[in-house]
Amino acid sequence: MIENFLIGLLASTIVSIALWLLLPRGVVITRSKPAKDDFGEPIPDSWVLRNQSPLPVKILRVRYMGFSTIVNETPMWNPLTPSELNDEPFYAVLDSDVGGGEVISANESWRGFQITPGDGLVLRMPNNHTLEVRYRRAGWAGILERRALRIHGFA
Repeated sequence: MIENFLIGLLASTIVSIALWLLLPRGVVITRSKPAKDDFGEPIPDSWVLRNQSPLPVKILRVRYMGFSTIVNETPMWNPLTPSELNDEPFYAVLDSDVGGGEVISANESWRGFQITPGDGLVLRMPNNHTLEVRYRRAGWAGILERRALRIHGFA
């Protein structure tokens, strides 16, 4: 009885270590400021969220909070759909050097929206606002993985 338990424990440990060694480590989105236009000039109040991992990243949700979302002296999070990201004061476009330039505003939701490795999402946001992007690894391997990145607009 104890031998079966030890054999199962040893097998589980070996499989766990093998999977840890062989599977990719995860996704990383880095942020940099400011974004640059086609002429190399900085875009005011802009950030670039670049996928630095070898895996595609799936955007789950984008929401914001700020001076304009205060209700009864409490800041509230408001969701942003891709079509709303082209409305003032927010703006978003893919940095299509690698990804092929998908039109973000054509999507009604973030379902299926991915950032390919090396591609970036250029975001412009107003002062006194916080933008949160929730993402995970695309595909079945990222089902249990959730990450978030926040950008704080400076005052």
